[in-house]
Amino acid sequence: MVYEEWYADTVHLPPINRYGPSDFPSYLDLVGRLHNRKRKINDPLMYRVHYRVYHPLLNSMAIFAGHTEVIDKAPQRRHAASFFPHHLCAERHVRIFPDYWELGEYDLDIGLVKSCFPFTLNDVVTVAPLPKYEDMEKKYTQLIHQSITCLVVGWGKILKPHHLWSAAEVLEGYADIDPRVLHHAFRYSDCTESCRGGKQVCTVCTSHHGPEFNSLGHGDSGGPLICNGLVLAVNSAGGFNYTRNHTYASHIALACIKDYITPQHLNFLSSKKDNRFYWIDGQPVTKGPGP
Repeated sequence: MVYEEWYADTVHLPPINRYGPSDFPSYLDLVGRLHNRKRKINDPLMYRVHYRVYHPLLNSMAIFAGHTEVIDKAPQRRHAASFFPHHLCAERHVRIFPDYWELGEYDLDIGLVKSCFPFTLNDVVTVAPLPKYEDMEKKYTQLIHQSITCLVVGWGKILKPHHLWSAAEVLEGYADIDPRVLHHAFRYSDCTESCRGGKQVCTVCTSHHGPEFNSLGHGDSGGPLICNGLVLAVNSAGGFNYTRNHTYASHIALACIKDYITPQHLNFLSSKKDNRFYWIDGQPVTKGPGP
């Protein structure tokens, strides 16, 4: 096998700096104001918040892990009332982008949201849980070595109806649009170059071949990759080759940030919540569904 050495190798996650929940950098505050500045050499490797999210529906708290520089529609924008920023070790970015990172902007990859459930939860429909803390690395290793088929949740992209194509799109022979409903799709994990080069073990790659267009879209970052009923990673990036009916995506393993998914950190984030919400049909929403 071409990748025999890769499959046989043990997954070694990068080290995580031991920042505590109160170690917010001075240029980030907790009320949503941004301190946009470039990183200075020798600054601590921490993240800043790009975007503060509000949503008309309020519900319980949930973990969010994914880029928050939201420009267009995104799961965290459609299904979150507020975003509470946190930070984690930037080891992955240092490894992949050593030249860019030195003076690059910070990203934010972990936080807490007030999420709303778009489905009725019952014995059939449930929230996908995280693996047990001590099992996260083992489950992630199984995902990589066994090429498990996983469920991806996001809005993605859909093909634009031909009668809506512009002249330029007709010449190009392709056009897509953002859907208005949440999509679910099965994708298989693979070992493409971007997921094994330099032993970068925080990235999971998935692919899909077939006539049905199955692609993640802009704003799907942070959505879950559910494998064998457990959330093992979150959506990071996606792309496609339309002429070959092939789409590909990358996801960030939760095992790489497991040290930050702890009661200590989440309780701290929850203590910073506010009571600001949005509105529906011009009417302010100040409470969640139910009595």
